[in-house]
Amino acid sequence: MRSSRAADFGARSGGRGPFECGPNITASGGGGGIDRGCGHGAVLRLADRLHVFYSPAGEGPSNILHAELDLTRHWTDWTLRDPATVLEPELEWEGADLPAEPSIMGAADRRVRELRDPGVFEDADGKIYLLYCGAGESGIGLAAISGL
Repeated sequence: MRSSRAADFGARSGGRGPFECGPNITASGGGGGIDRGCGHGAVLRLADRLHVFYSPAGEGPSNILHAELDLTRHWTDWTLRDPATVLEPELEWEGADLPAEPSIMGAADRRVRELRDPGVFEDADGKIYLLYCGAGESGIGLAAISGL
């Protein structure tokens, strides 16, 4: 059994019966995924692309990454493409004043140099926003996203 922190997919035929295990979309290999644990993630579908925002865990420090998934492929072939950092701590409230340390799974019991727990949405006029926690879990930020 794989870790529940991996980004695993499953499906069931016709919406009934047991789930069939699918890919771990964050696994590296031919699709260019990542070899990190996946903390919280958020997704936004735009046309035939799934935009995935996530905070990696197990390495340090935790930033917000973005990668795309091609929805035109069969779901068992899904993998993240071209993961890249889109946000990292820049301001004091985000933890930029703290030393870089490897992130750990679970709640942050103190301020740490990490951005975590992304949430993404498109508002009524088409603008896309990313919510995130700063300094581990010490504050909440909102950033406008463009160019997706």
